[in-house]
Amino acid sequence: MGQIQIKHQEKLKKLVEEDMLNPLLSSGSAFDTSKTVLWQWLNKNADVVKTLALKDLSIYGNNRFICGWMIVITTSNQTFKFHILLDTYFPYSPIRIAYKTNDFFLKWPHVEPNGLLCLPAENNNGIEEKIYKNLFNAIELIENCQNSEQFREKEFQDEFISYWNHSTGSVQINSLLDISNTTSRLIYIWSDSKFKLVGESIEQIESWLKHEGFDFNLSIVTTGIFGFLHKPPIPPFPQKPINFIKALAKNSNNITELLAKIPFNESALIVLGAKTANSGTGLIAVELSAQSINGFRRKKLYRDRINLLLRKKRGFLNRKNIQRLDAQWVHGRDQNEGLKALQNAKVLVLGCGSLGSQVAMRLAQSGVGNITLIDHDTLVPANVGRHALGVNSVGKFKSTELKREIRKKYPHIQTIKSYCKTWQQVYTEKSDVFNNNSLIISCMGEWTAEGQLSDWQDSLMTPHPIIYGWLDENGTASHAVAIVNQSISLKCIINENGILRNPETIWEKGGLMQTEPACGTSFQPYGPLDVVHAEALITRVAIEFLTNKISSSTHYVYAGSTSKIKDAKGEWSTEHLKYRPIGFEGAFEYEKSLLSKCQICEQCKKI
Repeated sequence: MGQIQIKHQEKLKKLVEEDMLNPLLSSGSAFDTSKTVLWQWLNKNADVVKTLALKDLSIYGNNRFICGWMIVITTSNQTFKFHILLDTYFPYSPIRIAYKTNDFFLKWPHVEPNGLLCLPAENNNGIEEKIYKNLFNAIELIENCQNSEQFREKEFQDEFISYWNHSTGSVQINSLLDISNTTSRLIYIWSDSKFKLVGESIEQIESWLKHEGFDFNLSIVTTGIFGFLHKPPIPPFPQKPINFIKALAKNSNNITELLAKIPFNESALIVLGAKTANSGTGLIAVELSAQSINGFRRKKLYRDRINLLLRKKRGFLNRKNIQRLDAQWVHGRDQNEGLKALQNAKVLVLGCGSLGSQVAMRLAQSGVGNITLIDHDTLVPANVGRHALGVNSVGKFKSTELKREIRKKYPHIQTIKSYCKTWQQVYTEKSDVFNNNSLIISCMGEWTAEGQLSDWQDSLMTPHPIIYGWLDENGTASHAVAIVNQSISLKCIINENGILRNPETIWEKGGLMQTEPACGTSFQPYGPLDVVHAEALITRVAIEFLTNKISSSTHYVYAGSTSKIKDAKGEWSTEHLKYRPIGFEGAFEYEKSLLSKCQICEQCKKI
């Protein structure tokens, strides 16, 4: 052990010497001048100040503090001994403080190994203010821990996951469990050499694994238990099964009854949820080892009481880390109030090009549970610079590749389908695809297709909400038109030639369309940053509609800067200038909520 410690100190000494040759840490650097200010303040205000030797710094291991001091401070009540520690990022990193009077790791909250204190981040200006406030917080924490059992319990409970995981090098478990359901219940576990996955049903686990590209083998699925604790656990944690099971009986509902049903010769994984007063809900896990079957009949089913008794008397337990991958956590850390509506929503996306692909990806990322993609085109290299897909998808159908990519990125999505055809072909062959959708989003960018879609929408007896999205010439403006009822038609906004009746922009030569050296290859020269604004606008309008924040037809516009449209040889229209603040030349967004019938289109004439 002595040789190992010497080698570690020599390595640390070498690293410190190398750091001191670093111009960021050398004489006159921010590190050097700030360290001097700190040292002077300590000498002025502490009772004792001693520079820490390398062996003192080495105990903190990977924190790699390169210098520090031992100080003693006496208050009216007691004397405190601290280490003041600096790393290579100081003064831009916090000053760390370790309490050196006794070892209170897992006895007091916010105390890490070797006495390092986890203190609130301070944004005070100046080194002197920072060290003063840090020491004040350190002394306040120590006195609260010394004097108040209620304080210790509350602080442990608020961050119970950190303390549970701190004391074990356990294997990662991933959870798909719905923690809004606090009922104690049996759950399902899939595991291989890499990780464990726990879920509510075999079907849920199979879907998630297949989306991620794993082979699913039903024979390796086992059962475990999920339950909620009345109060978050605090140290010292149970070390033996008997103590753990007794704690469960007092602090939960029916978990021990479920545990009794798992044969004692099988390991039992128990996932536990607990709600804190200030920090939301957290998950922890425990695995109880399988018990030897020696002396028992292998095929005999033993009574629940025997199973539980043997669990208490034999074996051992392991605390486990668990990582939440359920939709509630991934899509908003339990704070997304509209998530349930989004998960139940069914959205049909028409057009998976540069705009539609980004919108579909963002919908999945926002938590929409059911998405259908329609696009008949393949990806070409020139699309890649502004598309959600990369070069590995060139030559393949956009809708199929986008489905694969979304499924892999967001494997908890409930359903995602794709059709490599035009929307008219899909409608002719399988019209039910267009029924029972919460919303249709059209990003096709072709009036021949969207004009017919608008005719179809106008012909329906009951409303089928559609959001039409596109970019203006050269990406200077973006549009999201939500036609959610039959009070107005898209034709009231766009004429029979696919041109806005009241355009935002004015162009010479049709907006300076660009062409490739081939027939029928004209395109608008907008880039990925222009698409970002458009997809954010369209997705936001979609999310607001799906969460009942939009109930009437409306038209949102994102307009870029005046300098951008001038560079593209265009100008803002009189219609646009009604909304642009006088003298303002930057980018902004606005809503045209007072949509009115044009009295010109066929839909208006029909009514």
